[in-house]
Amino acid sequence: MLTHLGYGSGWNANVVDVENQAQAIGAAPNESNAYTINGLPGDLYPCSQKQTYKLKVKQGKTYLLRIINAALNEQQFFKIANHRFTVVALDAGYTEPYDTDVVVVAPGQTIDVLFRTNQKVGSYYMVASQYHTLNGPFNNSTTRGVVVYHAFFRKVHGVYTKDFPNKPPIEFDYTNPAINQNAFLAFAPKSTKVKTLKFNSTVEIVLQNTTILVMESHPIHIHGFNFHVLAQGFGNYNSTRDEPKFNLVNPQMRNTIVVPVGGWAVIRFQANNPVTQPPSLPKPHLYISLPPSPPSTHRPIVPIAPRAAVSRLQHTVVSQTYKLKVKQGKTYLLRIINAALNEQQFFKIANHRFTVVALDAGYTEPYDTDVVVVTPGQTTDVLFRTNQKVGFYYMVASPYHTLNGPFNNSTTRGVVVYHGASSITPPKMPNLPIFNDTPIAHKFYTNITGLVNGPHWVPVPCNVEEHMFITFGVNLDHCNLPNKTCGGPNGLRFSASMNNESFVLPSGRRFSMLEAFFRKVHGVYTKDFPNKPPIEFDYTNPAINQNAFLAFAPKSKKVKTLKFNSTVEIVLQNTAILVVESHPIHIHGFNFHVLAQGFGNYNSSRDEPKFNLVNPQMRNTIAVPMGGWAVIRFQANNPGMWFVHCHFDVHVPWGLAMAFEVENGPTPSSTLPPPPVDFPKC
Repeated sequence: MLTHLGYGSGWNANVVDVENQAQAIGAAPNESNAYTINGLPGDLYPCSQKQTYKLKVKQGKTYLLRIINAALNEQQFFKIANHRFTVVALDAGYTEPYDTDVVVVAPGQTIDVLFRTNQKVGSYYMVASQYHTLNGPFNNSTTRGVVVYHAFFRKVHGVYTKDFPNKPPIEFDYTNPAINQNAFLAFAPKSTKVKTLKFNSTVEIVLQNTTILVMESHPIHIHGFNFHVLAQGFGNYNSTRDEPKFNLVNPQMRNTIVVPVGGWAVIRFQANNPVTQPPSLPKPHLYISLPPSPPSTHRPIVPIAPRAAVSRLQHTVVSQTYKLKVKQGKTYLLRIINAALNEQQFFKIANHRFTVVALDAGYTEPYDTDVVVVTPGQTTDVLFRTNQKVGFYYMVASPYHTLNGPFNNSTTRGVVVYHGASSITPPKMPNLPIFNDTPIAHKFYTNITGLVNGPHWVPVPCNVEEHMFITFGVNLDHCNLPNKTCGGPNGLRFSASMNNESFVLPSGRRFSMLEAFFRKVHGVYTKDFPNKPPIEFDYTNPAINQNAFLAFAPKSKKVKTLKFNSTVEIVLQNTAILVVESHPIHIHGFNFHVLAQGFGNYNSSRDEPKFNLVNPQMRNTIAVPMGGWAVIRFQANNPGMWFVHCHFDVHVPWGLAMAFEVENGPTPSSTLPPPPVDFPKC
């Protein structure tokens, strides 16, 4: 049987009106209000829990799904928890069977997959999320449906009744010892009453102990759910007095609560586990599994990516916490990747230390630390030894933020789970640096050295042919909106620059910069990017942010031409124009040696003797210190057009970028090859 699964976009408006409005103002359409699966938005959107598509299946069957992207402007990733697909057709054309756990589909495409229901009987989310490659705002929400395995339960009446009451039939002084003499309260009728809950409804229960006959503490257990314990106390519960005590931030989670003797407890949970009893019907999950351990004491690289997708410290996402399952006494190689757009991060695991062994895929001397600092675009490989007691340990990423002004100062956590740990043991939490702890960040960034004569080691080139001094920072630009109300100070537009040149990508020339270089096409870019700023000034003096001349930089498409195999040394000088912050500078196409870093204005007489020419670290992204500088050196042995930019995503469209045009070498292997025959035209 063929089942169609269609993704769509939904607006709180007529879609034709949305498109017409976009055409009228020459802009992209407004972001959609929701995404849908077969017309239903799913339970992640407000007030749409009843509008979730359900695909009912039987265990042990194979289903043919036709996945259709009917959205207007969004490509999509599609997955079903704990299941894989076999692709058998694309756009109605048969393919060789292709096994995958994720399907990617663009607007207008259809993909036919075989879907085998080979998991335990239960409920599994099917999820569509955005694959978005364009800079700028977009609707980064997720739509979900549910695959529901047929559970073979019959709707038989008369076994139980559905009239369990929401409150006792009468109110009384629940914890007064005198009520144990009340005969009316002492007797209760026998019944098989249950309470019916809507799927995914949120339930709050006040569990009130009484003193009928005896006064004791009762452990109340709920099968099938963990619940948050919001508050506990003695005496009779009083909502006016006790509700302000609720812990909605980090309450403990339990499945059994010991209600205090002569007291009460308030719990809350989500009813997302269908049917009354059987453990074969788990609640829907987005399962995350790691490959099995090899027989040696080392595991393959486990990528750890601190970013928004990992759970936040909020009570609403407890089920979305990444868990790294480990065995005691092993050594794991973790690759820590900062995939965030605009935030540097501190990373720690409670009670554990790391040994850094590589930065940006370049080997280093082993460096022992309890904290890793990683900027957008960087990777850090560390050895992680599970040498603590069996238990749970939080892994935590928190922001390292050097800019004055508001920012998201929240923390994301995962959990390291030792094999055999008891589920009642709460995870341990590490002590975190404060958000602007520059000394800790600078110590980490500067104390690591390269592994001389290690794999892929490159000695520092000595004879420098190109010396460059590049300043960079945030600038302003004039507002081009009709009402002159852009988002920068005084209604201006934010901009950014390197050596007072604010980079813009060429447009309307029919050639990319790389193709223009290959075909020797003129007019796409210019080759006059300066080796130093147009004027010298007190680069890191905060007073310069009042200098209007420095605040504005012209827009340009300037690149710097380098001879093949020339050695290039660059002083990367941060500035205090408008703001003072640490910028992660990334160079495409090259690894570079980091010779030195420091604070204030670079001074060659004072700072050049500090250069590490023996075993400097090698990187492709350098977090230039806040109000400071870094000196890098590399060999231009990779012909082509190579982008240089700040790895804070917001700074690239503002213009904090330039490019290197590296000329061809003397041999075919050192010459830029032609574009492929199917190379798309601009």
